[in-house]
Amino acid sequence: MSLLDKDHQPLGRILTRLGILNEDTRTDFLPPLPIGTLGTAFPKPQHCYLGFGEPIDLSECKGKRLQKKRLYAIREQVAGQIEQQLKELFVQARAKQAE
Repeated sequence: MSLLDKDHQPLGRILTRLGILNEDTRTDFLPPLPIGTLGTAFPKPQHCYLGFGEPIDLSECKGKRLQKKRLYAIREQVAGQIEQQLKELFVQARAKQAE
């Protein structure tokens, strides 16, 4: 659950009341807000794993208006890359924890 969850988190409710978030806001597009030591903004040390997938060539799409079918195909390709990266990162994280 995100700190910006409009229905369940105080920050999300406040931002909704201020008009910053609305029913069309996708919280999965918003960056995560870190919770630090004792729930404050003071950072607490934790591991961070980053991964970058293979570039997806979209040059054939430049300047074109794509049909939904093609957009969904591109989205599925991106989702596949993300899933692959997550699998690899989980393996790295577990290996690190086992040390």
